[in-house]
Parts: sequence; structure tokens; C-alpha cells
Amino acid sequence: MKAILREVNVYGVKVPRKGTWSLHRGTIPTHSTFTLVKLVSEDGVVGWGEATIPFPTIKPLIEYYLSDLLIGRNALDIGHIHDEIDRVEMMVMERIGFWNPARAAIDIALHDMKGKYLGLPVSALLGSSYRDRIPMIKNVGIGDVNNSVQIAERLVEDGYRTVKIRVGADEKLDVARITALHNHLGPDIPIRADANQAWNLKQAVSIIKRMEVNGLESIEQPLKRWDINGARELMSLIEAPIMADEGFWTLDEAMALMQNRAVNILHLYLSKCGGLYPAMQIVNAARAFDVDVTLGERLPLGICEAADAHFAAVLPKLRYPCAISYDLNEDDLLTSSLQRSAGCLHVPEGIGLGIEVDEHKVSFYSE
Repeated sequence: MKAILREVNVYGVKVPRKGTWSLHRGTIPTHSTFTLVKLVSEDGVVGWGEATIPFPTIKPLIEYYLSDLLIGRNALDIGHIHDEIDRVEMMVMERIGFWNPARAAIDIALHDMKGKYLGLPVSALLGSSYRDRIPMIKNVGIGDVNNSVQIAERLVEDGYRTVKIRVGADEKLDVARITALHNHLGPDIPIRADANQAWNLKQAVSIIKRMEVNGLESIEQPLKRWDINGARELMSLIEAPIMADEGFWTLDEAMALMQNRAVNILHLYLSKCGGLYPAMQIVNAARAFDVDVTLGERLPLGICEAADAHFAAVLPKLRYPCAISYDLNEDDLLTSSLQRSAGCLHVPEGIGLGIEVDEHKVSFYSE
């Protein structure tokens, strides 16, 4: 069986957000920017993909370097297509990884198309499914103590069983906010603190030790992404597991963290690591090092949410809730939204990604 690609269509879309929240680096924009890929085979079968990283260069990159590479190829040979993208990226950039968001949009579309040809959901292409609902986590942004408690309490009322709080702007305030969350939410609601690379090693040790008095589910990216030696030392000085986020985009970067014993949990983004195919390589490596994996994404639309849900469904071990469905965009580009309940995202049913894209909305939000 072959699925020869006939068309590669690329869209840059901009969707307004419902509100705003802050990191220690600043406040997020009022709109979400995405790159969508629509692949069409000679048989008229369509596959959709999405990249959530807001780089304006993704669309022209695909159109200039990768569209011609894809036309005429068999969409079922996903590994071979990744090899060809590797070859071109290495020739142009002299390293692999910079094109990962573009690669991810293509990869997700290829998996969607392959599932439709084979009559299987994407999860079945990836492995055995362990769950049909994906436990999720949502953010409490930078803010004062009362505001943080109010947001966290609403999340728990909505069914979320773990709360993620952004830290790094004010040391004393961060400790006070986490202490207040423990006091109000109780011991049955774990707290994940995300520092977004805010600290050096000395600061991290001092602050985390005060935060973890009541226990932390994990501390996400406390140090700069390149500070592998610092992360290894930090692991020996604190009790909370360290979760890497900005610290890796590629398999090689993930391997460097694991080989140096500088990480407990990999927070994997499909858009950062290049899609489902490279993500599964990272998961397989993590299993060899006994490192946990969970998923995150940058305020995704339904295409990427669906891909994340299928991927999370096949992870044998998913001890840490996924940050893949924030529900912060004013609109989605699907004809019907993905199902959510009790703090979980339901894995879509049906072949491929199990979704239908509303192309009128794609046109409306295209830039």
C-alpha cells in the first residue's frame, strides 16, 4: 500500500486568547500563533498537523525547503521522510533540531494520514493503548497569594488533581504562595512549581528547600537549559524530582541530561521535539534510564491536542499529569471540540487523529 503525497498546504493562523497570565519573564501575548500543515494524497486522503511554537519562519521554511521534498513521497514511510528532513536540515543548518516545529507539523499530518489509510487511530500506530483519558494539569500564573489560592481552588473544583504554579519572580512571595496552596488545598493535591530557568544553583537550593517543606510533586526547569552540571548537583541536594522542559528539544539533548543523571522527568513537547516519531525515540531512551516522561504544549489547538492525547495514551507509565490542554484560546479549528471531564482530556475516537478540521475557520484565522 502507498499513499503518494500530491499537495502540501501550509497556513499561519492567529487565534485570540481568553485571557492572560504571567511568567517571571513577562505576560503572555493576547493571541496564539500556530502553523498548520494539510497534506493531500493522490487518492484525496487528507492529513492535518500543527506546530504550536510561535516562530514566523515555520511557514516559509516548510514552503521553501520541505514541500518539494514531500511531494511524490509515500506518506506511510514516516521514518524515511524524517531521514530526508534530517539530510536537508543538516545540509542547510549544519545541525539537527532548529527545524523541529516545522518537522512536528509535518509528522503529525503524516500520522493522521497513515491512520486513515490503515483504518486505525494514531495511538494504534504508536503502540498499545494504556488509557483513554489523559490526566491534565493547569497553570496558576505569577500573582499574589490570594489570587493564586483562588485560581488553584477553582482548578480543583473543576476536577484537576495536581496544580502547577509559576515561580521565579519573587523568592519570598513564591514560598508564601506555595505554602498557602498547601494549607488551602491539603496534602492530597500535589503542587508542581515551574521556574522557567529563573535561578542559578545557589538560589535554587535555597528556594526549593523552603518550598518542599510540605512536599512538591516536582520542580520544573529550575536552572538555565544548558546547566547540566548544575542540575546534576541540584538533584543531590533537594528531595523534589527535577523536570526538564526548556532543557531539551532533541534526542541527543535528552540523552545528555539522562546520561549525566541531571533529570528525573522529561516534559516532552511534540512541537519542540519534532513530532510523534522523534518523541517515541525519546520515550524509549527514557525507559532505559528509568526516567519518567510527561507531555506539555504551548496553548495548543485541537489538532496538536489530539496528537498529544494519542501519544499520552500509549505511554506505559504516566505518573505526572500532562500540560497539554489549557483551554485558553477563544476558538478552535475543529468542527467539534475534544472532550474533557474531571481534569482529563479524552483520547479522540476514530481513525487517524479522530478529528475533523473546520477549513472555514482555518481561512478566517489565517494571516
